[in-house]
Amino acid sequence: MKIDRLLAIIMILLNRNHVSANELSKHFEVSKRTIYRDIDIITQAGIPITSTMGPEGGYSIMKNFKIDKHFLSLDEISSILTALNSIHSTTNNKKISNTLKKLEI
Repeated sequence: MKIDRLLAIIMILLNRNHVSANELSKHFEVSKRTIYRDIDIITQAGIPITSTMGPEGGYSIMKNFKIDKHFLSLDEISSILTALNSIHSTTNNKKISNTLKKLEI
């Protein structure tokens, strides 16, 4: 799903200093053009992404950016994790497994 990929890209960018479009496209098994569109959508949503050109180029989120702690409550996060765990136990979906690994607290 597109929204899953957008959230995952945001989480990756928050946890790493720098990620290339090529690396993201391989990770999500989509084209680099799709990653470019996703980055545009994330930027339009108000998340300040910077890009660096060149062979070592890529994307990062501005250092001083913080996600509002009230974006999701602890109960909402718990509900999401419970739902994902339930789905994962019945389908053993690789993408859900990756999402759960990213959201482990």
